[in-house]
Amino acid sequence: MIGEEPALSDGPAPGRAKGRSATLAEYTLEELIARWEEFFSELGLEGEIIGLADRYPDERSLKIRFEDLNRFDTDMSIHLLRQPLNVITAGEEAIRRVVPPTEESVEIHLRVTGIPRDSRVQIRDLRAKHLGRFIAVEGLVRKATEVRPMVVDALFQCLRCGAVIKEPQEGQAFREPLECYEDQGGCKRSANATKFKLLGEASRYTDTQKVEVQEAPEGLRGGEEPQRLSAFTEDDLTGKINPG
Repeated sequence: MIGEEPALSDGPAPGRAKGRSATLAEYTLEELIARWEEFFSELGLEGEIIGLADRYPDERSLKIRFEDLNRFDTDMSIHLLRQPLNVITAGEEAIRRVVPPTEESVEIHLRVTGIPRDSRVQIRDLRAKHLGRFIAVEGLVRKATEVRPMVVDALFQCLRCGAVIKEPQEGQAFREPLECYEDQGGCKRSANATKFKLLGEASRYTDTQKVEVQEAPEGLRGGEEPQRLSAFTEDDLTGKINPG
C-alpha cells in the first residue's frame, strides 16, 4: 500500500452493476477496457483520440488527470495505483478501439498525471513494497544520455524450418527464443537443436534514454548526502529531459 489511499465508496462504483461487491479483484481485463471506454465517452475524449491518430506519429500520447479518473470511478483509480500495468494496458486497448480501423498501426500511449501526493516517494525511501505500484519520484536530473534505439519485439528466423519467430524484449538483457515456437508456425525445435538468425530490419524498436535523478538538496537534513536513482524513459518521453 502506498501511503493513505482514497477510501472506497460504500456503494458500487459508477456504472457498475448494483448488488455486486465493489472489490478491486472483480475487475477483469474486459471490464477495465469497458470502464476506460465509458471514461473517454463521459469526458468527451474520443475526438481528442481521433485527432491524435491523425497527427501520429508526431503526437502519440493521451494525457489524463488522476483527479478526473478518481472522480469518475474511485475503485478504478485505486486499482491504477496498485496495479498500474494492468490498468494502463487496458486503457491503451480502449484507445485502440476508438481509433478508426484504417489506422491499425497507430499506438497511442496513455499517460496519467497528477497522482496523489501520498504516492510520491523520496529516493531514499524506495522499498520492495513499491515494486509494481504507481508512484512518483521527485528530484534533480544530474545526467541524461543520448537517445538510442532499443528493440521491443525481436524477430528471428529459424535456420532449420525458415519460420519467423517473435521474441518480445523486456529489461536490458537481450533475449533469444528458447525454441522455434509451434504457436508461431515453428518446428518446435529447441534452441540447442537449431540456430536463429536475428532479422534486425524487420524487428520493432523504440527510442530510449537513461537519466540519473538526485534528491533535491532543500529536502535533506543536515549532513545527509543526496541519493541518486537511475531511470529510463521511452518513446515520446525521450529527448525532453536535460540535466539541471
